[in-house]
Amino acid sequence: MYKKFFSLRERPFKLVPDPEYYYLSRSHEEAMAHLTYTISQGDGFVEITGEVGTGKTMLCRVFLENLDDQTEAAYIFNPKLGPSQLLKAINDEFNIETDSDDTKAQIDALNRYLMQKKVEGKRVIVLIDEAQNLARNVMEQLRLLSNLETSKFKLLQIILVGQPELGEMLDSYELRQLRQRITLNCHIAPLPFKEVREYIDHRIHVAAGGGLVEFSRDAYRQIYKYSTGIPRLINIVCDRSLLTAYGLNQKKITGGVAQAAIRELSGRGELTRFRLGGVAKGLAAVGVAAIVAFLIFLLFHQGSLNPIKLLQPINEQNQQETRPDPSALEAAIHPADKTAQLETLPSQITAVGTGTDLLAYLEDMDVRSARHLAIDFIAELWGLEAGIPAELDEVADNFEFFKHAGDWVGLSVVRANFDLGFIKRMNLPTIVEMKLPGKQVPGFLTIRKVTDENITLGRVRGNRLITVPSEVLKEQSTGTVYIPWMNFLGHKGPIPNQEPHESVIMLKMYLKEIGFPRVGVSPFYDENTEQAVKQIQGKYGLVADGIVGPLTKVALFNEYAALNVPHIVSESDDSQGKDLAD
Repeated sequence: MYKKFFSLRERPFKLVPDPEYYYLSRSHEEAMAHLTYTISQGDGFVEITGEVGTGKTMLCRVFLENLDDQTEAAYIFNPKLGPSQLLKAINDEFNIETDSDDTKAQIDALNRYLMQKKVEGKRVIVLIDEAQNLARNVMEQLRLLSNLETSKFKLLQIILVGQPELGEMLDSYELRQLRQRITLNCHIAPLPFKEVREYIDHRIHVAAGGGLVEFSRDAYRQIYKYSTGIPRLINIVCDRSLLTAYGLNQKKITGGVAQAAIRELSGRGELTRFRLGGVAKGLAAVGVAAIVAFLIFLLFHQGSLNPIKLLQPINEQNQQETRPDPSALEAAIHPADKTAQLETLPSQITAVGTGTDLLAYLEDMDVRSARHLAIDFIAELWGLEAGIPAELDEVADNFEFFKHAGDWVGLSVVRANFDLGFIKRMNLPTIVEMKLPGKQVPGFLTIRKVTDENITLGRVRGNRLITVPSEVLKEQSTGTVYIPWMNFLGHKGPIPNQEPHESVIMLKMYLKEIGFPRVGVSPFYDENTEQAVKQIQGKYGLVADGIVGPLTKVALFNEYAALNVPHIVSESDDSQGKDLAD
């Protein structure tokens, strides 16, 4: 209907997995690279998981289309089969004919085929999509098929692609033998905000070759917020946004157009249906969705613990936190070299200064822009998009300003007293409230790096950084600091007091991931969980009350190296210690 209006040769956001529209996100690129490498090495089982709508089937199609002539592949896309039916389906894909439907006859015929292909120097793979629907006895049949081998080589490689429930199945006690045979497992994550923009632009370019469709910045944000980076949901919202814009006779997709499309889809229940369509029967939908969201953030890379020196306890009971706008979480998680981040500073650094040098900078500080510069600098350090509305200048209270400004860019903010030991333990870029000579209102500088003796601050005159002795900063501060942090799990209240059972499950899975194997995954906040939390709190000098408030969440996120968190203390400056679970 709208193709001619926008000069499109076809609808760019159709739901069919057309390889022509394939967008190689960071997560898909990683999965494709691992698949290609594993196949070339001749390993046995491969497991690929991803939430509903993240592009698993598209990945399968593109992977199969790019196989060379030396690889034979069977693609099973409807795995709701019995053991013998699956064997027959695999043989049919390879055009293997047998005189009997007997299981042994099917296996013998497949084995002869595999041996012949080995003689020809070819690889043979079986790719099973929607593998979470495989019955357990079929899984066992696949394990037996993996035993088809020579004394030196596997004759058959099996790729299992499915929703996160597939991983849960493979982790079960009954399938432990199959789990041991999996040489690679990879998780496809939703797209971060930056890649959502690139994904939309890519599909428009393919469909139009430079047509007239333009999305505003706010439209991208609205689409990301409601799709949470799921490509299928992005397609649904974008398609409806184009239709809405066509009805309004306007070429540009604005935030208002996107919101109108989202309201219509939400009113019809379409977004909800697609969000919950893949949830396994017999499980609470909200709980499973929460677990999946947690896995998306955490189960990509193994990180190492980064112990921090213990000092006196800090109480977090009176801390407030806000829930970040998901549209600002552009770079929520990806591997990063933290040391490199620390050393690659965005501005010129002055030589180590004195109290007089710092006072000179403070005297010239523009009070009206100081808060804006501080939060913009923080956003850049987190890899988020800087820039907050000018209307926030009307907020007189500094804490309220930073809370709202943090929410705008995608961060939560806690307020604390100036304590360098505490700041180092939290290990995040921190905004320090500064006394300005001859002025009643404070200024603001951001701690960018801390060593044993000096502190690097920004932004100062000339958009530079300045390094001063720590005692100089303490003398000139008002005694108040603001610590922005990213609420990766998205929980607003403390756990377990104000959060539902699925939040407890996510917390437990996180604790297991960072080195507490004795914590069982259940919806109950039990003694093992409480003790693990208290151990984290004690390590960071927090009050060990077992309640996961904002500061405890900061401490927990610091324990997972794969999270893209900017730190102010380099690993070489940290005290080294043993893993918490030892």
